[in-house]
Amino acid sequence: MLAEVDVAFTPGLGVDGRGIRIGKGGGYHDRALQLLRPDTPTVTVLHEHELLPHVPDEPHDTPVWGVLTADGVRQFPSREV
Repeated sequence: MLAEVDVAFTPGLGVDGRGIRIGKGGGYHDRALQLLRPDTPTVTVLHEHELLPHVPDEPHDTPVWGVLTADGVRQFPSREV
């Protein structure tokens, strides 16, 4: 069913400029994101202060397309769909 969604919103504790997100799901959301169509925008909902300069990443991490904050939507150039 995830392959049928048009946009996916994900929780997170922080996202860096590469679209790497950090959360508390133990990799659950990264595994779920891999089930989406490659052209499905994935957006993490954050507070502005949760945009971070760098988030450590691991091979299973799936970058998100952008973030949604109270200031608006920010798309990461490397994740254009």
